[in-house]
Amino acid sequence: RTDASIALGELGDPDVIPDLLRVVGDQEESIWQVTFQGEPHNIQEHPRVAAYEAVKKIANHEHLLKALVHRKYPEVRAQAAWLLSDMVPRDDIRERVVVALRKALNDPEVPVKFQAMLSLGTLGSLKVDEARPFFKLNDNYVRFQTLGAVGKIPSDDASNFVLSIIKDDNEADVFRIQGIRLMGEREDRQAVPTLIDLLMDNNPNIREHSAIA
Repeated sequence: RTDASIALGELGDPDVIPDLLRVVGDQEESIWQVTFQGEPHNIQEHPRVAAYEAVKKIANHEHLLKALVHRKYPEVRAQAAWLLSDMVPRDDIRERVVVALRKALNDPEVPVKFQAMLSLGTLGSLKVDEARPFFKLNDNYVRFQTLGAVGKIPSDDASNFVLSIIKDDNEADVFRIQGIRLMGEREDRQAVPTLIDLLMDNNPNIREHSAIA
């Protein structure tokens, strides 16, 4: 699969982009393999990485916008949503990319709309209300990434969202601590009273991160 991906990248045929995106999104191929038969594993030889590099050689944003509405395979749509921000769009197509990603938030498949939401965040176009539904999902990875995306939005709505997580005693500590870190990074002074209160929290990790923030 690695050799085939490299060869397809050299050929440069846009028709193979959906097939390459399926390899990029293949969850059964773990990228985090560090050894192979006792030898260090070259990450560039991993099928998913080779396919990713091939897509970047072949695709432009027009190709990715087409892949974003691929009917058959949701993994194609999800990876297209990611690459639309990973490959920074030109100014003349940026608005089309943002509009397409917003439409993808209505995709029936969670991985597709989740990646569209993250890409909107990467492009600086995400709104809090677009991210909020993902934090309600029963998936810690999705929730953590969503909180991080909201934390980068420069708005009062984003600050209030993060503060609501920090103040929630029923929320898992990992999310409260991440929220505290985000408020520190934002240098948002409206968080100061809450952070001062948390210096008396029963959890020493909450106290420590509140003091740092």
